[in-house]
Amino acid sequence: MDTKTMASFIMANYDLVDTYDLREAFVRTVRQRIKKEYGVYVRDEFIDSNLTYEQNWEKYFDKEIAPRFKDIEEYKFYQAVNTYGSKIYGIEGDTIQACGLSVNYFVYLMYYIVFNELDDNLKRANDTQDAAGFHYDTPNFKFTNFNKFGSVEVKKCNNGRITFKGLLDEQRARLHKIYEITHRRG
Repeated sequence: MDTKTMASFIMANYDLVDTYDLREAFVRTVRQRIKKEYGVYVRDEFIDSNLTYEQNWEKYFDKEIAPRFKDIEEYKFYQAVNTYGSKIYGIEGDTIQACGLSVNYFVYLMYYIVFNELDDNLKRANDTQDAAGFHYDTPNFKFTNFNKFGSVEVKKCNNGRITFKGLLDEQRARLHKIYEITHRRG
């Protein structure tokens, strides 16, 4: 049975369906609609089944986006780098302090820093790390055979310090932008 037929059947028999049974489908549908229309992922706990789709979006925007971000594009960037950028807990000039930053997360961030490109699904980051001989689950990576990324020299120390040499001003600005946006408080 296709989705439209199922939805029509449920609509025709809504008096037989408990609200609790519909909540999960409602939440999932609202979440997917927001993702499709705004490009933003909203966690289930932010969706209220007593509100309409529009009211849910307005509530989420007013509570989670507007206080911390200048616009929706800045928030999308935050969502794209937060998981990885939050592993950076300090920055000074061209040196960062990181903890738990795996190789593919680091490569993902480097594509943005060096080339101003974000990878939608880590494919490019995973391919790059494979070519360098690293494993997906290597949390404490060694850069003995990964000294350059594009035109940028990378030096990683065992204490989590990563130093970049040869960053252009715009690359340095992107590095600092990742840190700033992932550590911003509302």
